Amino acid sequence: AKDPDDRSQTAVRVRQVTQIMEGLTAFTLAHGAADAPVILCGDLNAKHFGEIRGIARTVWQVTGSELHKFLWSATDVPTGATSITSARHCRIDAVQFLNSHLEVLEVKPVPRLPKGEMIPNGLYPSDHFPVFVRFRMKETYQMHREVARAWLECVAGREKVHPLTEAELRDAFDFFDRDRSNHIHRHDLEEACLDLHCNFHVDVQELLLDCFPDREISYENFVRAYEVRLNHERIRCIGELECAFKYFSGDRHVIPIGELEA
Repeated sequence: AKDPDDRSQTAVRVRQVTQIMEGLTAFTLAHGAADAPVILCGDLNAKHFGEIRGIARTVWQVTGSELHKFLWSATDVPTGATSITSARHCRIDAVQFLNSHLEVLEVKPVPRLPKGEMIPNGLYPSDHFPVFVRFRMKETYQMHREVARAWLECVAGREKVHPLTEAELRDAFDFFDRDRSNHIHRHDLEEACLDLHCNFHVDVQELLLDCFPDREISYENFVRAYEVRLNHERIRCIGELECAFKYFSGDRHVIPIGELEA
């Protein structure tokens, strides 16, 4: 799939991404490394990385196979055009990463060429500009704070969120369960909200607890509340799934399930 402008090659790109995800999922499961940081980089020969991720997610969900969270939560580093030739002027080289585990410290700007100039040339011998990124791994406590904030935002807030895995929901619950009693009580919620620097009024915390039996939150109800609140309008990467729907549906408003399974 060499031509990023060739839409007929989209299926090939999706298959390539799916093969990478199959390998990543199998490797991390075999080695107990599902929670390890992941970086995917290279020449993807595609203009719309989100569309490829969305179509690949759709394919995997239809098959029901286990899926590494990278395909749901990957973020790509913003850069300018990385290929400026007589044939194209676009960004086709990418560095994608799990922002739940990694923090971007620096992104070096891609060179800007004078109008009409192309690469390769005397200064840049390749027809691709490099993408330079410097990361720092997040501390475990920082990651737990972020998943706890994501749960709270999903259940009591309005912002869009990335879906949390089962392991991340467990970490979020443990962050709120300050005394490890297997239940989140009022004092737990208050302390956690202070730790998260949340601006929730005390009344909001009270109203949240009122939604649970005995005004305490068990792990089962913690997960159930998250599942109830996490709908398609709250998922941050829903735009990528919308691109996938357009790819499969064409001009139609409905996609027969048989076509997806095929």
